[in-house]
Amino acid sequence: MNLPEYYVCDPTGNITVLVSGERNAETARQVMKAVPSAEQVGFLTNGGLCLTMAGGEFCGNASMSAAALYCEKTGDSKVSLQVSGADEPVEVDVSKNEDGSFACTVKMPGIAGVSAERLTYGEKTYNLPAVRMQGICHIIFEGELSRKDAEAAAKKWCGDLSADALGIMFFDREQMKLTPLVYVPAAETLFWESSCASGTSALGAYLAFSQNKTVSAQLSEPAGILKVKASPKGAVYLTGSVKIL
Repeated sequence: MNLPEYYVCDPTGNITVLVSGERNAETARQVMKAVPSAEQVGFLTNGGLCLTMAGGEFCGNASMSAAALYCEKTGDSKVSLQVSGADEPVEVDVSKNEDGSFACTVKMPGIAGVSAERLTYGEKTYNLPAVRMQGICHIIFEGELSRKDAEAAAKKWCGDLSADALGIMFFDREQMKLTPLVYVPAAETLFWESSCASGTSALGAYLAFSQNKTVSAQLSEPAGILKVKASPKGAVYLTGSVKIL
């Protein structure tokens, strides 16, 4: 199979491949094989202004990657993207760093709600915060699960919550560390991600909601740092960096 033009981006280690053309499941599978380090695939149309993820979900890191790519080509410093899983345009501010990477701040899609969910796995029952966003639901988990149990729980809880996609955000409050696990059924992917923009945003929304105040946080994730600012009314801004490889 001849692959269409594609770009490999590194948004805080969450390697993202952006393909020129309409969403295609077979193309996504072939690209994942061609780029073994890739954690997700998105498709760009309308001159790069429309981003559709392989699983139809919303992805903040891919949105920042698409924005950086567009601004690199056009010289613009702000872009409005149509992104799968988001009902409204996604606004991204972009500036180029001295090392050639791009600093991006994205206004994340609205938070649909923060709720307490009673979820079971095996013989245990957990009362966990769930943050529903457009296109994905994130569970905030302060504690430990084995890798095997976490992966199985992600699949089960995705079905239990009738979510299009589900993330389990393992949060170490003392160290302000976040370890993201994301399951996207439509793309048949389950990854311990190097960073997760939507999961970081979900955590920010949860902290703002639970403390009833605007929260600014810097999260240490497996491949680097993401920053989030969230208000209890639901506005969330996520800041990270993107390298176009």
